Amino acid sequence: MPNMFEVYQSYSDLYDELVNHEDYNNHLYKFLNNNIQWENKIVGEFGIGTGRVTKNYIDKAQKAFVYDNSQNMIDKAK
Repeated sequence: MPNMFEVYQSYSDLYDELVNHEDYNNHLYKFLNNNIQWENKIVGEFGIGTGRVTKNYIDKAQKAFVYDNSQNMIDKAK
C-alpha cells in the first residue's frame, strides 16, 4: 500500500477524484464564497493539493502565494 507521499507524487489524478467525492454537495465552496470576501486580499495557502480550494479565490484575490510539497499536485492544480 502506498504511503501519502507516494500518493501525492504518483496518483494526483486519482487523488483529485477522491477528494472531490468528499464534498459532493459543494458545502465547502458555498461556505467559502458566502463567508470570505476574496477581492483585494493577499492569500497564502499551504498544502494546495490539486487546487480544490484555490479555485475559489484565484481569480478574485489580489495575489496568492500557494505551496505544496508535491510538484505533481501543483502541476495538476495549474
